[in-house]
Amino acid sequence: MKRHLNYTARQKIPAKQIKIDLHRENGSLKSFDASVNLSGLELPFDAKVFIEAYYRTDRKRFDFGTVSNIATPESTDLSDLGNLDNLNFRIKIVDQTTKYGLILAEADKIKPHSEGDEEDQIRSILATEFNCDLGHQIWRINYAAESPIIEFNKNVPNIRSLAKTDPVFFFHVYPQVIREILHYLFFVEKFDPEDAQEEWYKNWFNFAKSIYPESSPEKLTDITPETSQDIVDWIDNVVNEFCLSENRKWDKFLKTVDQGEPE
Repeated sequence: MKRHLNYTARQKIPAKQIKIDLHRENGSLKSFDASVNLSGLELPFDAKVFIEAYYRTDRKRFDFGTVSNIATPESTDLSDLGNLDNLNFRIKIVDQTTKYGLILAEADKIKPHSEGDEEDQIRSILATEFNCDLGHQIWRINYAAESPIIEFNKNVPNIRSLAKTDPVFFFHVYPQVIREILHYLFFVEKFDPEDAQEEWYKNWFNFAKSIYPESSPEKLTDITPETSQDIVDWIDNVVNEFCLSENRKWDKFLKTVDQGEPE
């Protein structure tokens, strides 16, 4: 078992006590709200609360007051960050009475809360990259990072717009993304729902269950030929239910195919 040493007795803020809500204007991400509950933690009342929005080395820090008075700053503008599609958030509680500022508690890799249709939920658990040279592939899933990333071919004209708004693209790509990742989860990573080792495993399994909760493989200590077929059938049902739930996009898709252009 991998062990993580904590030399400063740093406390962990439970993810369930944090909620990040994103705000958009005309479809573009602009700012966020945050709710942080620090109950159950032993922290000085005057320790500072900082929230960082980040992607890789690009980050922006916001001052949310103190432990005794958590307050949203006047601006939580995110528009100057480089990659708004894949933002994570981290919360740090800092004792600034020390010379360098001692981190007393933190939570990292917090995904913003996403409301709306299943496509929005996918984007909350699936990072995207639009600057990839994929040869003659339009898209692919990269599993080399901490969680799956869907990469789009930068050589395809208007690929970002297609991926976000085109109904034909949506129904050609996203159902297959779900199918591929769930197959990878069970048959490559040998995922066991009762013994999940990685956070993204649980996120994708819970997402799939939210779409099709019936017959989900809750207890799986070993994949056999019999259980393999059950898993394949369940994944097919998840994908089918995903498509059925997107009635608005489905109607637009049919109209696009029939008339040659979206509504």
